Amino acid sequence: MGAFAGSAALLCQVLRSDVSVITLTMNNSCNLRCPHCYLQFAQEDKFVAPWVVETIAESDAEAVAIVGMEPLLNRDSARKLASIVEAVKSRDKKVGVITNGLNAHLLSRETAALVDWVDVSVDGTRETYGSIRGAPVRKLERGIETLDRLGVRQINVLHTLHAGNLSQLGDLADFGRDLATGQVVLSPFCATRHEGSQPRDLDITSGALLQALERSDVDLDDCWIVLDLDWVAEPQLRQQFADRVERQLGGRSIMFRADPAAYGMVRITYDARVMTPRQAMHTGDYRRSRPRTREELSQVLARPAAQLI
Repeated sequence: MGAFAGSAALLCQVLRSDVSVITLTMNNSCNLRCPHCYLQFAQEDKFVAPWVVETIAESDAEAVAIVGMEPLLNRDSARKLASIVEAVKSRDKKVGVITNGLNAHLLSRETAALVDWVDVSVDGTRETYGSIRGAPVRKLERGIETLDRLGVRQINVLHTLHAGNLSQLGDLADFGRDLATGQVVLSPFCATRHEGSQPRDLDITSGALLQALERSDVDLDDCWIVLDLDWVAEPQLRQQFADRVERQLGGRSIMFRADPAAYGMVRITYDARVMTPRQAMHTGDYRRSRPRTREELSQVLARPAAQLI
């Protein structure tokens, strides 16, 4: 979900020529080791440089979604997150944070008041969260309670759907609604090229996803689905797939028919690499792109995002 900016993808529903949503990877460390995570990049642990944040803040983008590996990794990371949020909000942009929520107590009340939304990656039910994410579900629940108590305006839940949880779609939706004050956003797992380890049995097919969505006992009220139609393996079936998803979800679907960059979305990493959302999925390819200078980054953000494709 982070590759598509989490719930910020809901802001990218039409083709456009300018950069409207920036997903910023602020660090390269996490307190979890989720098997389905695409952000497995064997690079040194460090944070985004202040000049990268300043350049993003000075751009004409409308919104910035801050992801990590984990923005609330520790107190130092939380302080840096606060400075990023302040810089972005000082230019009247929308700003969201994508987190696993386990260290929500590190978020200051001042930062919580500034963010427009927080996306919490969950991916499991109350019963399966611990085995999928490797952390106690009660810690997750306390984290979300903390976000609510801090006054975060909108708390969204993100679920990545894969072979290990697709059969529990109804329970995932129910648990998401129990946790969220905002949206529950679903997205299918995509196998990626990366520098870590990822089980080979997590893939699901478009047919399996449709079957799960169309089950009569699954309540998907208040749920959105976000996906890249390139994920549907058979090009001739993509329009039919999209029609059935839209019919089932009553229009609560974002299905990109081209690289999401064509909808105004780009990814910027902590070391100033710039890529499209499709490119960002494959962290094993990151070394093929080079870090940009401040001037180059400014120039890239001033051009249509689709030129990156």
